[in-house]
Amino acid sequence: MSKTFYSEYLYHMMYFYASGEKTVFRSDVDAENYRAVDAVMKGLPFWDRCVIMEVYKEKGRMKERVRLTAEKFNVSENVVWTILSKTLKKIAKERGLI
Repeated sequence: MSKTFYSEYLYHMMYFYASGEKTVFRSDVDAENYRAVDAVMKGLPFWDRCVIMEVYKEKGRMKERVRLTAEKFNVSENVVWTILSKTLKKIAKERGLI
């Protein structure tokens, strides 16, 4: 997955969302980020949400997290990267980054 100028920001948003700390917003920006991720995630199929949450449930090298997730769900890494790419683009649009 190629990186965009907002990739790191989206990764931060996703890790925050996956951590489950939704009631601990340090700022209005954190709340808006959470709302954007939540809005997109709620519109995804259950299986896609499970894959995404598995990738972001703990921090680590993204490539390794994708590999482990692909193994767990018995799919290719390309499937996981595609789900992530499409979802992150939707979140970026929802948040007004693109």
